[in-house]
Amino acid sequence: MQLSQRTRHGTRLLIKLAQAHLSPRGPIHSAQLSSSIGISIKYLEKIIKPLRQAGLIKGLRGPGGGYFLGRSPEDITLGEIVQAFDGGSRLSCCPDPTTCEPSDFCGCPAIWDDLANTLQGKLDSITLGRMMRQGSIFDAPPSLCKTTMDPCRHETAQAA
Repeated sequence: MQLSQRTRHGTRLLIKLAQAHLSPRGPIHSAQLSSSIGISIKYLEKIIKPLRQAGLIKGLRGPGGGYFLGRSPEDITLGEIVQAFDGGSRLSCCPDPTTCEPSDFCGCPAIWDDLANTLQGKLDSITLGRMMRQGSIFDAPPSLCKTTMDPCRHETAQAA
């Protein structure tokens, strides 16, 4: 399973908002957010929409407005972030579970269900606060990820 680009950008956005949550800066404007995570304002709006719908962030209009966390970083999990963008961590050998005949593909749907539940449990156990305390890989200087060619932070974070 690989997280979608929207999920990765959404996580980076939430980490920026969580950092601001810990300081008295107040809401962060769209232009500042898009610049800090390296995406356009138009794309940022597409990232913000599902996060707002999930109650993970809130917005304030007008002068001094911007975005801020909807809850404490300790109350937002990676599972919720994945759910907001990708509908959860469904693992299956079936391309479409509604029309799948398990014996044709894998013969072991219970194993896939167990793996999906284990993965979801792990994602639900990781909070935004924990990611910040452990030195999130999303805060290191950017480089290109060799596998996805996305702005990726893990290589420089490991070198430090």
